[in-house]
Amino acid sequence: MVAVNIYLRSISKIDDVNMEYSAQFTFREEWHDERLSFQKLQNATSEVTLYILHDINISVIVPNFVILTVSETPDSSQQIWMPDTFFQNEKEARRHLIDKPNVLIRIHADGRILYSVRLSLVLSCPMSLEYYPLDFQQCYIDLASYAYTTTDIVYDWKAEMPIQIKDGLNRSLPSFQLEEVKTNYCTSHTATGLF
Repeated sequence: MVAVNIYLRSISKIDDVNMEYSAQFTFREEWHDERLSFQKLQNATSEVTLYILHDINISVIVPNFVILTVSETPDSSQQIWMPDTFFQNEKEARRHLIDKPNVLIRIHADGRILYSVRLSLVLSCPMSLEYYPLDFQQCYIDLASYAYTTTDIVYDWKAEMPIQIKDGLNRSLPSFQLEEVKTNYCTSHTATGLF
């Protein structure tokens, strides 16, 4: 099970001609990988003694979590297993790399992993414009696994605050008003399986 949540930073360029919108958000995934747990080291003692040379010992305090660094190359995060999440209605996407890659991979002692990345996407949004300019549009951020079926991976919205919205977001939308944000579940049925 992969728990996801989104911190919506901005919505811009809502384009009714191309039926798309641009959004910037922090996308977070959390899952458990028992192979990466180091809780037994913590439970055994608060310090681990490493015997490096004959009469010298060094005590190391075991942390609550470790952070993996990510370089600018796309495969640098593949030091561990990660979900292969993609956005089904994405037209364009980019990760933010200034000053450093805006990516966090935190491994907790119990094997819980938090992956957080800042993204800018252009997403398709089929619009119904019969009542323009007094219309309501529903635009989605549609995510799924690219290769793993629902037998292998299940996404679940985080129970607390699955979608967070940056203060003042509505003020940045001059022609639109963000009325409601809600989560939903969907399964993609393809020739290769359920995703």
